[in-house]
Amino acid sequence: MPTTELPNHSQEVLLEIAVQQVQQIRDAVDLHQSLRNANLQPERPDEDQLKQLDSSVKRNTGFIKKLRQLSDDNYRPLLDELLRLNQTRYVAEIVSAIVDAPLRGRDIEAAVQICSLLHQRYDEFGEDLVGALTKSIIAREESKDAAYHRRTRMKLLADLLVTGIYRDFAILVDTLRHVAAVNFQNDWAESQSSLQLLSSFARHVSDELLGISSKNLREFIAQTTPNTGPDDQQEQGAGKALLQQLLADYEGLSMKLQHHPPVPQAIQQQLVRILVDAHSSAAGAFEGYKQSLIRREEQYLRIINSRGDLSEHHASAQEAQRSTAEAMQKSVASLADALDRPAPVLPPAVTQQTAAPPNVDILSGREEDLAGNGCFEDEETRLFYESLPDLRTVVPGVVLASNLGDTRADGGSMMDGDAEAFAIPEAQPNGSLEEEIVDPAAADAEAAEDMPEAITPVESQAGQQMLELIKRLAQTRSAKACDEWCMAFCDVNSKASRNRLVRELADVTANKMALLPFYARITATLSQIFSSISDGVVAGLERSFRYFKARKDNDSRNVERRAVNARYLAELIKFRCMPFGAFFVLLKSLLDDFAQSNVETAATMVEAAGRFLYSLPETCIRMSNMLEVMQRLKIAKNLNIRQAMLVENAYYICRPPDRPAIEKKDRTPLQLYICYLVHDQLAQADEIKQIMQKLRRLAWSENEPYLIRCLLSASVGRYSLAPMLSSLTAGLSRYHPSLRVGVVDSLLEEVRAGLEEPHQGTYQRRMGHIVLLGDMYNYKLVDSRIIFDTLNMFLWFGHNNAEESVILDPPSDFFRTRLICGLLQTCGMFFAKGTAASRLDRFLVFFQRYLLSKEPAPLDVTFELQELFSLLRPSLQRFTTLEEACSAAAALEAQQEGDLEAIEEVPSEEEDGESGSEMGHDGREQGLSQQGASLTGSSDLTQRELDDDTVRLLQPVHAREVEVDEDFEREFAALVPASAASAQEATAQDGLLDGPRSQPAPAVAFRMLTKRAGRDDRSRAVQVPANAAIVQTLRARASAEADERAQIKRLTLAADQRAQLDNGTKPAGLQLTKITQPTRLIDQGEQLNALLRPPRQKARSYLSRG
Repeated sequence: MPTTELPNHSQEVLLEIAVQQVQQIRDAVDLHQSLRNANLQPERPDEDQLKQLDSSVKRNTGFIKKLRQLSDDNYRPLLDELLRLNQTRYVAEIVSAIVDAPLRGRDIEAAVQICSLLHQRYDEFGEDLVGALTKSIIAREESKDAAYHRRTRMKLLADLLVTGIYRDFAILVDTLRHVAAVNFQNDWAESQSSLQLLSSFARHVSDELLGISSKNLREFIAQTTPNTGPDDQQEQGAGKALLQQLLADYEGLSMKLQHHPPVPQAIQQQLVRILVDAHSSAAGAFEGYKQSLIRREEQYLRIINSRGDLSEHHASAQEAQRSTAEAMQKSVASLADALDRPAPVLPPAVTQQTAAPPNVDILSGREEDLAGNGCFEDEETRLFYESLPDLRTVVPGVVLASNLGDTRADGGSMMDGDAEAFAIPEAQPNGSLEEEIVDPAAADAEAAEDMPEAITPVESQAGQQMLELIKRLAQTRSAKACDEWCMAFCDVNSKASRNRLVRELADVTANKMALLPFYARITATLSQIFSSISDGVVAGLERSFRYFKARKDNDSRNVERRAVNARYLAELIKFRCMPFGAFFVLLKSLLDDFAQSNVETAATMVEAAGRFLYSLPETCIRMSNMLEVMQRLKIAKNLNIRQAMLVENAYYICRPPDRPAIEKKDRTPLQLYICYLVHDQLAQADEIKQIMQKLRRLAWSENEPYLIRCLLSASVGRYSLAPMLSSLTAGLSRYHPSLRVGVVDSLLEEVRAGLEEPHQGTYQRRMGHIVLLGDMYNYKLVDSRIIFDTLNMFLWFGHNNAEESVILDPPSDFFRTRLICGLLQTCGMFFAKGTAASRLDRFLVFFQRYLLSKEPAPLDVTFELQELFSLLRPSLQRFTTLEEACSAAAALEAQQEGDLEAIEEVPSEEEDGESGSEMGHDGREQGLSQQGASLTGSSDLTQRELDDDTVRLLQPVHAREVEVDEDFEREFAALVPASAASAQEATAQDGLLDGPRSQPAPAVAFRMLTKRAGRDDRSRAVQVPANAAIVQTLRARASAEADERAQIKRLTLAADQRAQLDNGTKPAGLQLTKITQPTRLIDQGEQLNALLRPPRQKARSYLSRG
């Protein structure tokens, strides 16, 4: 700072400040060093020593109460009292008291000394205190002083690390990273609090934790040169010597901290990087706001150039925006100063007025809007407001002769009147609207007193007719009825009638809100001849407006009346019964006091008449300015949700957002019907069977592709619909197997496409597809191999090289983690045993390695992972470091490679009914159940088809692999001797159970099929002793089944012979042909039952066939 112009006493003050700052830094460093030495090797008292101290509840409770008021003034007595107390049972209360203490900046050193002494006496104190401080810093408190308390607690947490009370550097790093993880672009209110916390933290620990010496302090010391005159040369020399000594002391202190930092340099670099990144984000947000402010100020300047001055609203809005920008600049500059980085600069406000360019078109883009939309929504509305009947041509002149003097001098209508009537006057001061605040009811009473007391019979008859018209006034609910009522009024026209009509039209209750457009039409129609009617109605509404505006209460009755008054004024302005300038004056008075009920009133007026005024060329600029002011006030004022919504609706009614029209997809009626069934009706669980029956009636070859698209799109954003979609797909696949293939193929293609193009706009769609895939496994539409292939694809896809991985799966992106969690939470609970369980265990190892290789996960992802692991593997010990996960993954990979080398390459042989296309287990069961039903006569086969010698299969049998039953393998392995693996292979006719043909052997050969990790089937021979229980049991069962079949044949032959003898016919050779059909049916049924058995039962059926 320049010092040549400062007087001597000012230089002395600056010199004293510099000395104090350097001394404070030196004292703090020395204190922290001594405390750190004591805390790193504490000499804690043993239990016998603590028992000798005072542990009474009274003394300890009093001490804790004093801790809650800890400050720099009272901490020394607390240190002495602490040495005399035994606080073993009160550590938790002490931690809570220190965390809740209202510490100030100068009280932190006192708190550090108290905490150091407690740490040296009680082992658990440091860990509990650090955890409580971390939680209080991360928590979002809503109290008034919450931000200040967070800053002091953050400083205390840093000093506890410097003084050695805890040495887990990750706690401070994670806490600081959490504080810095805010969106400076969108949420400036929250980000400003975090930015202030970061800047105060950086200034507090810049020398010790960050290793950044204060450049400003050095410059401050260098610039603090005392001004001297000719008589004080000696004083000048002493001052320079002192400054040089200060600079030397500070430089030596900085060098000492750089060579012996309290934390490792790696931790310093992490802390500095977090603060620098936060500063960069905040500086970018400030730069964007600054550019926006400059553009707004240029707009204000153009308004000044075009209108001569800036309105009060614009001036207040500009001041508020400038204040926000200055606050942002101050916060960013504070952090930049702590980090020794350049501070942002805010240019001064633009105050000079320049001439607007001659080619500026104020109504740019308005011609197209006027041509396309006009002042009204449609032609019918335009005719209602503009097509008024001319009473002079309808009503006889004799009736109007006595009232011609009351019309305008030029005989024209209100719309054809002087232009001065519609001139836009400047807004009057706020007080002008409140000059005459009169209750409308009182005004009506005064008008009633002005009526003549004596009423002649003729006037009495006219009065009765007027009463009849007043009763009919509430029934005018169309333009035609309004016109007829006006013509009827001309027949009873008089001054008293006009006054009575003005009171009726001006005093409208809330239950007549729907009649306001018709009352305004009546007013506009009659004002062509009787101008006093429109003038009286407008004057009465203005008095009511001032009365309601002056009342600040939110009584429901007044709120309704205020809304009626505002909408009535808007209707009159659309009929041009009210000067435009008067309407804008009323609207501006509301914007000047934009709070409470005035917000609703202004929104009502703009909503009802804003589009009309914005579309007129003569009022477009004025209305546009009002809209801008109202929009800025909505942002600046603390409006509630309802008021903000009202303002926004009114704004966008006048200025619809510029966006292209949504193109409606052209769908056939049949496609709309399919969408209706899948998207709407399927949400009801009891409608699935009915919907399936309706969809089966479709022409399948033509509508199947569109049905597949509907099934996939229905799951987007509606995760609860996924089970019903899977159930519907499973049901339809029984009759149309191609649907299952198409849905699964399209779903997997969508999953992979989402990985290839990971746009944020597709996140909801991708999550819906993943949930649907998991539910398809639950309904047996896909097998576990597809699930695990998809899970593994999430881990390795896009990681072929560093450039591709940064684009497709950045380290800070965790959406793939969310997809994995969503898939496993849907179907992972079914992977509890067998091969699927071992696959899941292997995948979880690689999944943990994937998670640890990324940046720390956000809190919501962390909680979701905790729920996932507690659901799938509650007792699993998760890895804490990347090295542990990599070691476990490497061990698994080595084990898999060893298993591959140990497997013999034996070609698989296709057995009877065991080869074929691989399908899901439920698909096989569904297809075979249909086939069995066709054989037993439950399908559409006729009796004639059952009498044929051949069996017709409506659907081919699709066999698929059966997942290994772990229990059966364990029991089977117990029966096989250890030397069975080295026995020679022996083949038999069926390839499953072999026996020697020449002579009996001591062992029986089995053919065992194995499958490993989704590769081709392998088979090997296993020798089982002939006297083993399993061989004897299977042979006995096979013998019993053969005897049973023979008995059935004999009984069938005997029954057939008896039947033919009873019919008087001889048994012939045809009898054998008759027996063939049921025999073949039985054999076919046995084959189907064998395929439909569970895995263990099916494997045993293979063994029994030997």
